[in-house]
Amino acid sequence: MSPVIPIWGGCAKEAFFRRNFSLPETFSRAVVRIFADTGYELFLNERLVVVVDEWNNVRDYDVTPFLNGGVNLVAVHGMNHSGHRGFSFELCCDGVPVLVSDSSWRAADREQWNWFRRNFEDSSWTAARPLPLQYAGLPQWRGHAGDRPEKVIPFLEGSPFFSGPIPKAVRSPFYRKSAERKNEEISPEVLGLVGEEYRISRNACPGEWIDPAAWPEAEGCAHGVDGVFRLTGASRYEGPFFFVDFGEETVGFLRFRTSSASPVRVRIRYGEMLSECVSEPARDQLLHRMLVEEIQLGGGVQEWESRMRVGFRFVRVELFDSPGEVEFSGLSVRTSLYPVEYRGYFHCSDPLLNRIWEAGRKTVHLCMQEYYLDGIKRDRFLWVGDTRAEALYN
Repeated sequence: MSPVIPIWGGCAKEAFFRRNFSLPETFSRAVVRIFADTGYELFLNERLVVVVDEWNNVRDYDVTPFLNGGVNLVAVHGMNHSGHRGFSFELCCDGVPVLVSDSSWRAADREQWNWFRRNFEDSSWTAARPLPLQYAGLPQWRGHAGDRPEKVIPFLEGSPFFSGPIPKAVRSPFYRKSAERKNEEISPEVLGLVGEEYRISRNACPGEWIDPAAWPEAEGCAHGVDGVFRLTGASRYEGPFFFVDFGEETVGFLRFRTSSASPVRVRIRYGEMLSECVSEPARDQLLHRMLVEEIQLGGGVQEWESRMRVGFRFVRVELFDSPGEVEFSGLSVRTSLYPVEYRGYFHCSDPLLNRIWEAGRKTVHLCMQEYYLDGIKRDRFLWVGDTRAEALYN
């Protein structure tokens, strides 16, 4: 295996990298060592492994559950706030280096939708540019990935209910099945009882733009035409905004496109209710990191998808520290709903009880991800007290 070579693209501020590689059908452990001046987002086989935004960032990660025998994909977003720039990478399987950063990686200077997915066409990307060795993270970079076991960051330690590790990335068979599953026909009698809402909604597109006349909380929001919003005049800390209503609760990743002459800074607030999007949680609260995103995009046409999987119905999109005009379009959600089929229903003479059952049914479906989440909006993880029971019935 050739030595690690630092690489970058043509843009000083950021670079995007992709590399397909093969692994043996069986291996016991895979460890990644990664460095980027001054931060990175690491994806393996379409799954986000880690986000680090600080200069002293050489890390070793145990990524065994993210990889499989055969062809794999690594995708990295390298970030650089100032000064030198460079990205270095090494993957070791069972202690042997099998992949390093070099000019065989593909690189791009701006983000594009689905850039970290297997089916993305990267033929237009250029070969990564090799850099001098000092940009590899020296003197931080020594030896090989995983050679200091006490420094390896695990994917997740065990729990009181299991002796071994619990992977964050589960190889679920549901994600390998086609999304084009046909729903079974539902009889007119059943639909007459429970209504059309019984059918599964993918929530792929906005239900409506918020009308301030109908929603007093939305006073001051901008209006769009055919899903296109043009905002301008943002100050350093706040600016114009608009709301989107997706019609009902959904879970997934927000997407949109921006067009501007200069860089853009955007603040996004998610909410189950519109009032949650109006009042931003305090920054010292965990809820702030769960329901608020602040991003910076370059000039020109940029396509963006959230790194966070969030449960929400309403979204508030605010422009700040961007004095020029910015056009927003293409707002949608890439949902992570499982393509399940409903095989039963509940209906009685009490309308409130019917609504309670409907809310419970929808909540179970929304929380059905790699495992059953304790909550899609806030917790977004498996409650440790449920792990043993869930392992048994799954």
